[in-house]
Amino acid sequence: MIKGAPDRSERSTVGELAERLKPAQHSVSELVERAERAGLIRRQRSAEDARVILLELTPAGHELFAAIFREREHERRAPLLALRSQTAPMPAG
Repeated sequence: MIKGAPDRSERSTVGELAERLKPAQHSVSELVERAERAGLIRRQRSAEDARVILLELTPAGHELFAAIFREREHERRAPLLALRSQTAPMPAG
């Protein structure tokens, strides 16, 4: 969800992440802690508001995101392929 931040910054606060994911904020906080310990995200204080902590993917987080995205490509394409096969013109014959 950091990758798809609405403002395209590829950064998010814990509160914004919780709003997008819809679980309880403490659940998101736990997920953030785990991802940070795994080296997938890092926290950075906002330059505009020192009270705000922004989350960013680390290089390892970007790599994992890209790998999952590639791995799931067939799932994203399956509905389109199914639709194409249903609407393909019948061969003349």
